[in-house]
Amino acid sequence: GRPAVALGAALFCVAGVPATVLRATGVVVAAALVAYDGGERA
Repeated sequence: GRPAVALGAALFCVAGVPATVLRATGVVVAAALVAYDGGERA
């Protein structure tokens, strides 16, 4: 049925997202930590 197709599409999208999301999140977190650390030391 259509719900199964929608669920499958959602799972497919979710399966391909983690790598990109983790990379982007890692970059953002690293930048935030560096900025925070620099601000604390200044």
